[in-house]
Amino acid sequence: MVDLKPPKRVRRIMPSFLNSEAPIAGDFKSTGGGIATISSRHHDLDALRAIVMLLGIVLHASYAFTAGTWAVQDVRQNDAFSLINIAIHGFRMPLFFVMSGFFTAMLWRKRGLRALVQHRFRRVFLPLLLGVFTIIPLTRFVWDFAAASATDISAKAGIVAFINDFSFTHLWFLWQLCLLVAGFAIIAWLIDHFSFPRLPNWVVLSPVRYLWLVPLTMIPQAFMKDASMAEFGPDTSIGLFPAPSILAFYCIFFCFGALYYDYDDPEGRISHGWKMALPLGLFVLFPLGVAIIYFIEDYPLLGNFVQAAFAWVMVFGLMGLFHKFFSGENNTMRYVSDSSYWVYLAHLPLIIMAQYVISEWPIPAVVKFTLICVVVTGFLLYTYHFLVRYTWMGTFLNGSRKRPEEEPAQSLAQGAD
Repeated sequence: MVDLKPPKRVRRIMPSFLNSEAPIAGDFKSTGGGIATISSRHHDLDALRAIVMLLGIVLHASYAFTAGTWAVQDVRQNDAFSLINIAIHGFRMPLFFVMSGFFTAMLWRKRGLRALVQHRFRRVFLPLLLGVFTIIPLTRFVWDFAAASATDISAKAGIVAFINDFSFTHLWFLWQLCLLVAGFAIIAWLIDHFSFPRLPNWVVLSPVRYLWLVPLTMIPQAFMKDASMAEFGPDTSIGLFPAPSILAFYCIFFCFGALYYDYDDPEGRISHGWKMALPLGLFVLFPLGVAIIYFIEDYPLLGNFVQAAFAWVMVFGLMGLFHKFFSGENNTMRYVSDSSYWVYLAHLPLIIMAQYVISEWPIPAVVKFTLICVVVTGFLLYTYHFLVRYTWMGTFLNGSRKRPEEEPAQSLAQGAD
């Protein structure tokens, strides 16, 4: 298996980006191929997805500044980046899968199972297949090149596994999403043909949900970690056959997102209390989890509980934050959301090369880190606008987009998928 491992404390292989398909939170419009339109757009989740996408760049850019097995080890190390890494990792992918499940259910309910399967095949599986022959080999090459000069023997050893074993690298999310959508399609077919009882609203929308979500999440999480390798947050499985415990873990978040869609919640009742949830997650659960896992190491059950609780508290807290401040139309966020799929696919080799180029520069780690994030993000947005958005690649990834001069001004905010 490819072993693109970040520093030991944060050994998570390139968490990827929810925007496996840019129109996932937007308008599914017919483009002549039979994919129908979902007329409403969830602006708050669009904005949340865009910001979490940028956190992926933050995550990978910071690996060079923490000791471990990442391909590039910068001369200026800073342990603060380890805390940033594990905090982001603890909630980022669970949040992605919740949103993926939500919009998967939305497409199914509004347009049917056939449209769902068609859309996910075009927007998830085909880009993943293209990535297997383009992005993944490029990432492997860049990793090999950068790690060849590494002084850490564990980083060099990782190259052997990287060259010899197939993996989806940072595209693992797309593959696991394909598997979960396949399972969802089976369940959706059963629901279409048989009657099943519905959970009461209070079980899903009230804080009571924590009483069953957290213990349920703890079950697969308990099977992830070797006692000597305990780390904060879920493990990552990037191979063709994902570890059952990891797939089951993310399945819980995906299924909850799908379940949540059926509980009409335009007022965001599920995220009430977000002002309490975010401080609880960041300033209580996260420090407690770090202390238990990395320093005390004697309470695995408590550590498991804290990690599961942190993930769910942050998921609902961030949903509430963005529901409060980003529920309306925001053209900037819409554009970033549209570009996010491209950014997700292409960012990793650029991050590694940028880390390699400046790794010996005698400037503070914070300055280097900021420079990497700004340059890579700016370059990807530039290439998206001029090389992707209005080309065949943009249509392949997101659906067609018209240039402003080609459509009436009043339709600019609607987009086209």
